Amino acid sequence: MKKLIFTFFLIFGLTQFNLGQGTDINTNNNLSRTYVITLGGGVTIAKADYPSTKLGSLFKSSFEYNFPSSSSVTFGIKLFGARGVFNGEDRIGVTKEFQTPFWYI
Repeated sequence: MKKLIFTFFLIFGLTQFNLGQGTDINTNNNLSRTYVITLGGGVTIAKADYPSTKLGSLFKSSFEYNFPSSSSVTFGIKLFGARGVFNGEDRIGVTKEFQTPFWYI
């Protein structure tokens, strides 16, 4: 019974009706004709057969353009990519340290 009451609360209790705003007031989409540039960075950890791993770096970026639209749906194109490095070391083997760069677009 508690699950049924909880389910009805989720379905009907959290539903809100927004009748204060009409749909014909603003027909321009705020995202139309916009450019978006994002930049980000991070840390990589390699899971390899080397006993010790070292932290590497990661850099990500993207560029996006949204085409003009007067509806609530926009269409756009996005180009994104990243570049980073995986690192690790071994004191016993022939190759003492490895550093593997990677990138994607």
